[in-house]
Amino acid sequence: MNILLAVDNSPHSKVAADVVLSRQFPSGSNFKVFCAVERREPVFAVMKSDEANALFNKALVAAKEFTEDVAGRIQSRFPDCKAFSEAIFGDSKESILAQAESWPADLIVVGSHGRHGLPRFFLGSVSQTILLYGQ
Repeated sequence: MNILLAVDNSPHSKVAADVVLSRQFPSGSNFKVFCAVERREPVFAVMKSDEANALFNKALVAAKEFTEDVAGRIQSRFPDCKAFSEAIFGDSKESILAQAESWPADLIVVGSHGRHGLPRFFLGSVSQTILLYGQ
């Protein structure tokens, strides 16, 4: 079984990781802890290009460290399984779906920020997009 755990170093992602760690999975399962760091263009409008790039590169390093940490915890919890991590620049929704398809994932686990109303309308919902994709 291939399990894709998409995280973003938020408290909601930490809950998703804890849920994965609390479950049982078949021996020989593969876990991919994945993070897509979005390079938001408005940041470039208010910062110098090199400062914005440094900020995004720092975010990518932090994402790599976080995904590696979670993958290590999964590997320790499930020693008869394989866990690895990946962090890239990209749109969260598109990148998660691309990973799920190309890997391919049997199960996708994401956290949810629980936004409602107008913020959800404007910000979208990664978890809702992932849920609707498989239908």
